[in-house]
Formats: sequence, structure tokens, C-alpha cells
Amino acid sequence: MRGIGLWSDGTGALALLPGPDVTGADGRWQGRAPEPWLAAPGLARWRGRWLRLLYHAGLWDEAVRPLIRFLAADGSATTVPMNGALAGVGEWTGRVPDDTVAVSLSPVRGAGAFAFRLVAARPVTRTALLVRGVRRAPGLALTAIGARAIGARAEARHCLAFAALATPVAGWPAWRAAHTRKPDAFDGPPPASLPVHLVGVGEADDPAWSTTRAALAAQSWPHWRLHLDPAMPAAELGPPGEIVATIRPGDLLAPDALAQVAAFMAAHPALVACYGDEDGPAGPRLKPDFDPVLAVGGYVGEGLFRRLGALPACATLADVAALPCPADGVGHLRRLVWRRPFRPLALAASVRPPPDLSAVTAVVPTRDRPHLLAACLAGLFEGTSPAPDLVIVDNGTVDPQALRLLDEAARRPRVRVLRRPGPFNYSALCNAGAEIAETPLLLLLNNDVAPVEPDWIGRLAAWAVRPDVGAVGARLLYPDGRLQHGGVVVGMGGTALHLHHRTRDPHGYLGLLDQPRTVSAVTGAVTMVALDKWRAVGGLDADAFPVLLNDIDLCLRLAARGWRTVYEPAATLIHHESASRGRGLAPLRRHAAERRRFADRWADAIRDDPWFHPALSLTALDPALG
Repeated sequence: MRGIGLWSDGTGALALLPGPDVTGADGRWQGRAPEPWLAAPGLARWRGRWLRLLYHAGLWDEAVRPLIRFLAADGSATTVPMNGALAGVGEWTGRVPDDTVAVSLSPVRGAGAFAFRLVAARPVTRTALLVRGVRRAPGLALTAIGARAIGARAEARHCLAFAALATPVAGWPAWRAAHTRKPDAFDGPPPASLPVHLVGVGEADDPAWSTTRAALAAQSWPHWRLHLDPAMPAAELGPPGEIVATIRPGDLLAPDALAQVAAFMAAHPALVACYGDEDGPAGPRLKPDFDPVLAVGGYVGEGLFRRLGALPACATLADVAALPCPADGVGHLRRLVWRRPFRPLALAASVRPPPDLSAVTAVVPTRDRPHLLAACLAGLFEGTSPAPDLVIVDNGTVDPQALRLLDEAARRPRVRVLRRPGPFNYSALCNAGAEIAETPLLLLLNNDVAPVEPDWIGRLAAWAVRPDVGAVGARLLYPDGRLQHGGVVVGMGGTALHLHHRTRDPHGYLGLLDQPRTVSAVTGAVTMVALDKWRAVGGLDADAFPVLLNDIDLCLRLAARGWRTVYEPAATLIHHESASRGRGLAPLRRHAAERRRFADRWADAIRDDPWFHPALSLTALDPALG
């Protein structure tokens, strides 16, 4: 992007002013608060306009999504996560709200020194965005035009952002060139002096070592040594606390990789290991943060840096995952470290289903739509052995065929039908069913889902009984085979959306759709949770989230208590998404208040979903570059 600063400070960058908890100038800052804010006075003049920003972040700072906050005249604020600066340069495009009187940015998380500067900003016309959107996602662009025509302006902007703003991963070479810079005085020297030892794995006379040695010789960090004897005892490599990693002939390191590794490990002395992201001819491998559930699938690859004295010199990710508290000891350096051929990921095995499925109570809210309910009940009564306990919560069914179906179900053993007429409140309906559950496990189940595999409940239960797991979700497909749910990204679209929604790719980015893994949230259409954990957090919030985002809120509240959310692809069901409630723009407008409440309650989670890289766009359902 090329542009001229709106309010120049004499250096070609836009002026930023330190907030009350920040000191410094010229792009070097010292924050004294968990969320240090910099004022950007020149940006408020673009209220009501789309704005494109280019910014530099410190290469030795942790890569997180900067936040941009728009303050309104009435004192309310709208905070939006931006794109992380993977290689030092970040770019964000968004609309400045109409009532904005002040704009500020929070480039980092936590107190301490950091580097950040605005390089350029310029308005972008809606026409330009539409032209780009029509080229990239014509369906979404046309939806944006239609929404604007009927006065649904917020929905039009949402569709336009998803059509126009993200860069497909196929555009990686050009994107990388435009968003990469070298360290300079703005960054300062790397704040570490930790030596790095690289242990060669492979034949010492392999000619590919020449390219690897050349990449090492080009490192900006001089404190490294290459050891071509993989059998060398760890004690001979260096003293405890220094860093070691294995390297293969042909592997390349980014020019500042070792400097960034040393800085990261020095800033986090409690870590025993870390790993970085990878560049390659097929595009970037931008990884999630460390996940013990996913670790056995090999998504980290071989680029694991370990601290000498804490682990064996050639420790693998499986060794790290076996530590008592692996998530506390492994860090994710969100920078491009390696450039190597992509090797296939090994698939993580699903956990073994428990033998007793009678420990599950399924809660199914329903109203009319007998053909959907019939398929759902058939999956429970005929497709699972033994069938779980069942509570059907009827929200005012009037269809005669559906009423007969409910009466027939009520005559079955271990089936109860609760009558709860009134306005649709999904959370309240689920809570009512859970109140009378008597089994250790609770299964929330929409009336518009039907299983395709007989052991799906057992697959979910195998995770839900684990003491470290809260909610467990399934892989959901549309009837035509496209993906409906493969895990939720918090922050996508401003609140939370399903990753890879409507894709036909069965594997997904990095093969993550095939892998049991930790996610920030799963959809309530199929969610299993231990009943004691459900009750510990109070179930679904029926007041704040009667229809939307109640499932995401539940997962985040469970996570706040230390219980992870797990996606299990081996449990696959067909989902006629929201068939009982309808689709279109009307629900988006009707439930805007729920989205605002979610954004206010979970601002920190929206900023940084640990299982979705901060350099990936929050305006693309398939992972794309921000």
C-alpha cells in the first residue's frame, strides 16, 4: 500500500500520542498497563469512511493483533481487532463509525517496552471495495449491494468486508514481499544473548548442507553453532538454559529467525521449548498455539527449540506433550522461522469411546418441523446403542404430525417431554432440559441434526469425561456434503464464526479439520459437557444470549475455569443449519444486541484466539492473509 500520512510528525509516519499509561515517542514506547493505548488524533476525521492503515510493529515484540478503538460522543467505544504484523508490517482496512470523536490503538498486550508506528493511512471508497469484492467473492458482493438497497447497512458492510478485504493464501509471495521488513533502529537490538545450538540430523556429506549453512551464515544473530554429530551429549552442547534445535540438510532459517527465537525464550524464562511458523513454496504454515490435544498430530513439525537442561537435546513434540503441564512450558513464536518442504502431517488419533453410553442425557429443543425431529430422534433411538436418556423441550409445537411424534417419543423409556411455550429462547430451553438431567454427561442437540456414524456419542463422551475438558463438539456437514462446523474462531466477523464454513475441502488449512484439537468454541448444535461443569458455570446465559452466541459464551466461560474445548471430527453429523429459525438478513438485524453484548464481554478473547494465527484474516471463513 502507498499513501501519505494524514497527520505527519515530520518523519513520514502518522503521529501517535502516548495515552495515560504509556511513555515514549518516535515509535518506541513503554507501557505501564495490561492494555497500553496510543492516541491517533488524525484518524477521527475519517468518520463514516472506510480507512486503510499500514503500520510497523517491533520484530522483537510478540506478534499479536493490534486493537483499534473508536470513541463516540456519548462515551461508548467500539473496539476492533486488526491484523498481526507477522514479519514486521501489518495492514488493516475497516470503517470508522459515523459517531467517532477519537481513535486510539493498542499494539501489544501487557506492560513493557514495545515498538509501533503508523506508516500510512488513506480512505478507501466503497466502490473500490465492491470492485475488488466482485472479483474475489461475487456472491457476497451482490449480497452487500442488496442489503444496502433495503437499508441493512451494517449487514452490507459485513458482507462487503468478507468479500473484499482478505488476501487468499495463493497470493502469499506478493503479500510476503509487501509485509516484510528488516530490523532497524526502530526495533533496537534483540533483547537477549542466549546462544542457539543446531544439531544436524542427516548425512554430514549431504550436499544440501551448503544451502543450510548459507542461511545460517546470513543470520542477524551471531550467537549460534552448528553441530553435525547428533549423538553428542547435551552436556557438551552448552550449559543449561541455552537453546538447542535439530536441523536437516536443506532446511533454511529466515534471516532473523535465531534472533527472534533468542528474544522470545529470554522474555519467557519459564518456557522449556518453543516453535515458530514456516514459509514454503505452497504458502505459509501459520500454526495455532501449543495444543497438547493436537500435538501428537505433528503440526509443529520438527522445528522445536528446546532449552538445554530442561529436555533431552533431541526431544520431540511427543516428549514435550508428555510433560505434567505441557501447555505451560511450550510457547508459540508467531514469526516465520523455517523455510522447508512441507511434510504431511501425521493424524492424531481420536480417543477411545467409553463403553457405557447410558451416562448421557440428550437435550433437544424443538418446535414443529416434524421431518427434522423425526430424523434426529431416529439417530438417537436407532443409531446409538444403548440410546442415551432424552429430554425433548417443546417450544410450543402446533403441527399435528409433530405433536404425534412427541407423544410417541414420550411413551418410550428414559424419554421426557417438557412443554415450554413462549418466545424462542434457545438458552432457556436448554437450561430447562438440563435441570432435570440425572446423568454425568449432558448433550445439547439441535432438532435439525442427524448422525451419519453409529458411535458419535461415544466419540464425544470420550473427551467429555476427561478432567481437563469442558465442551466437546462434532464435525457437522450440510446435506450436500459441505462443511457447516469444524470449530469456531472467536473474533472472526467481529464476534465468532465457523472456520471453513461451507467448504468442500475435507482436510482444511494444515489438515486441521481432520484432527481432534483444542478450539476456542464449538457450536451448540451438538455439544457435550460434563453436567457438573455445566452447572459450575451456570449453563447457558438466557438473559444475555437468548438466541445467538450462547454456545460460544458457554465455551469461553468453561475455558475461564480451566476446561478446554475440543473439536472431534470422528463424530460427524448432518446439520440443516437453523432450519427451525430461518436465515437471511432479518436474524442478523434482530440479534444485533446479542452480538454487541458478546463483543463487550469477550473483548480480550476476540482480540486473540490462540488457535487461529493473528496474521490470518478475521474477514475470511477459509484461512486467508490479513
